Amino acid sequence: MGATLRVGGDVAAVKAQCSPAETDESGVTQMDHRFVLDDDRGSPVAAAGYETWDNAVAHLGLAVAVGHRSQGLGAMVASAAALDALDHGLVLQWRSSETNPASRRTGERLGFVALGTQIAIELTGIAPSTEPAGPKAP
Repeated sequence: MGATLRVGGDVAAVKAQCSPAETDESGVTQMDHRFVLDDDRGSPVAAAGYETWDNAVAHLGLAVAVGHRSQGLGAMVASAAALDALDHGLVLQWRSSETNPASRRTGERLGFVALGTQIAIELTGIAPSTEPAGPKAP
């Protein structure tokens, strides 16, 4: 395959080939540093990127078009994003849902190891408190 890596590139074209849940999990469309891999016909098939957290951490994201998965293309474009982040002196971070084994495998292929679990909880219907935090005086 004569793939071409582009800085920036047509991330929207890759997003259009993925489900909304997949592009939401990847976060790549919102990332400020993005790379797109085009196939030998010039069609965008994979996108990766990172956003910088606290000028220290590069949070990586990846999306691969449905018809182009399990070919190593995700690892290829994610490697470019990771190398760019390292060149900028950032510490790399890869997060993947436990329900997304392909993302976990790609992270492992890139050399990442699981170090913890994240839990997200959405609270609705709770008004913010106007009282100071901490114990109440008797």
